[in-house]
Amino acid sequence: MPRPVKKESQKDFISRFMSSEEAKADYPDEKQRYAVAMSMWRRRDKVKKSLFSSIRLVFKAKRVGKEGLVKKTITNKAGKKQTVYVKAGGEKLAKKTISKLREIVSGSQAMKVQGTMIDLQTASVITQVYDKLSDEYKKTFMVLPIGKMVNVAWKVYAKATGGKK
Repeated sequence: MPRPVKKESQKDFISRFMSSEEAKADYPDEKQRYAVAMSMWRRRDKVKKSLFSSIRLVFKAKRVGKEGLVKKTITNKAGKKQTVYVKAGGEKLAKKTISKLREIVSGSQAMKVQGTMIDLQTASVITQVYDKLSDEYKKTFMVLPIGKMVNVAWKVYAKATGGKK
């Protein structure tokens, strides 16, 4: 499906969209196709971020300062290298955090994790999301503060289940 590109005028995008074979196949009615094209044009400036693109940027040096951080280079799915800064000793903390979350799930008992009380359902969602992540994202996900980890896990879970809790 055609998407607006940088420095493309509205007229050029609408024209390209309306004549696209894929758009014609998906939207045979010309009025509907035009409405979809206009909707895509209006949303062109809104950055479509994956849930994890923001996670990778959480520990950028300019946002948190370099004290107590370790510089790491990761490669995203597009093959682009990116420098991130993570908490020193974050891997030990990550292992401790995930084991504590699994303990909550297996024991069916809420506990404090990194100073925050985590219930059974939240621990279950976090561990399910964690288990589905690639190794690259697991490392990045687990160095997040527990509050941010909870928010991201619930967003991923809601998206995966169609908004059902």
